Amino acid sequence: MDVTYRNTMVPGVDDDNVPPPVGIGVGQRFMTKDALVMHLKDYCISRHVQFRVHKSGPTVYSVRCTGDQCPWHVYASCSMKLNMWKVRRCNDEHTCLNVELRMDNRLCTSSVICNLIMPNVRTSFTLSPYEIIQLVKDKYHIQVVRGRSPMCIISDRHSGIIRAVRDVFPRPHRHRFCIRHIIANLNKRYSVQDLNKMVWRCARAETVAQYNHEMQILKEVCSGAKAELTEDMSPE
Repeated sequence: MDVTYRNTMVPGVDDDNVPPPVGIGVGQRFMTKDALVMHLKDYCISRHVQFRVHKSGPTVYSVRCTGDQCPWHVYASCSMKLNMWKVRRCNDEHTCLNVELRMDNRLCTSSVICNLIMPNVRTSFTLSPYEIIQLVKDKYHIQVVRGRSPMCIISDRHSGIIRAVRDVFPRPHRHRFCIRHIIANLNKRYSVQDLNKMVWRCARAETVAQYNHEMQILKEVCSGAKAELTEDMSPE
């Protein structure tokens, strides 16, 4: 999380006492593309407007308002001479503003929330989900809803965990298995040289044919490990 925060910071924000640029306008400069994108998101979320990406590349970033016929747009490019991103064209006028403000915004992504809460996390490692939701609401007037994303549960295939997941969580949900923990469990039961490498090759197979080939090798060396690995688990 801290890496994401640092990589997306607007220049001059390394010091928590230095405020980021206000608004958006021609001539503004950003150390990285991520910093530019983060600032645009923060600015637009605060104004309860949204944008769509018109063009994005290694040296160009262009966005436009999602509102019909709204002239708001920003065009920025990377200056090779300065090794910085600079806003070249900008129309900061919105004609699409609604009287009724919505309590959600698709621009309010996890990276935006991470950038918002990181100063608090550094001073309080016990920041609760409720406090994070409140921070977002206080700054952006947006209500973050927990549990909206699809659920994926990752475990080491312990039978008790599998049964609990089936009993507690209704379908649909996805249950995937952590190969590192599976290998650790196999190593407790089988003393086979290069077992780690063989299981990893099975897990990293990109085609069914490759998967079957690696599984056959594992079976010839340690049939027990192969049987455990494939029990109630498809190649996918």
